[in-house]
Amino acid sequence: MGRVHPKLAEGNPYAPVLGRPLIAAVIISGIGANLIKQAIPGDRPWWYYDNEHKAGRQLNVEVYTVEGTYPMKVRRFPSGHTTTSVAMAMVVTILWRRKNVGLWAALTLWVGAVVVALSRIYLASHWPLDIIGGTVLGLGSGFLAVKWCESWAEKRIRPGADVEPSSQELDIDSQYRGALLRAAAH
Repeated sequence: MGRVHPKLAEGNPYAPVLGRPLIAAVIISGIGANLIKQAIPGDRPWWYYDNEHKAGRQLNVEVYTVEGTYPMKVRRFPSGHTTTSVAMAMVVTILWRRKNVGLWAALTLWVGAVVVALSRIYLASHWPLDIIGGTVLGLGSGFLAVKWCESWAEKRIRPGADVEPSSQELDIDSQYRGALLRAAAH
């Protein structure tokens, strides 16, 4: 993972704790969602019903889209928006659980993730199953991102690690590990 500039961490002991896992969660969830989308074909709801209407079927179903936008037609499963928003909420929940400020941050991200998920259905971009798949993948991506970053931080500050960090990196990494341990202890 990349380095955190000391000025970013100054005055905010959680900057390196949140930054690395959040970036990792976005990358992991994005790659995971896109790989699955390539492997599992399927039409998005608006395109499915558009084709059904052209064939003279399911004419009682009306689907509205946002005027002026051109949503994707295929590669629907899982919802990438849902995957990423749930992964970010999961990271904050794991790292800041049971802290007053962290609780509000986690709740805000979870509310945002629910709004994102429902908006994908409302805009006829995804089926409910796409949202469920995105949620499961997001939970796993967030958990994996935190574990990966914890493992990386442990390796960086463990004596005898194969890469010798600079004293500045050691200071930031020990802040990261200390903040992780404090978050886990509360």
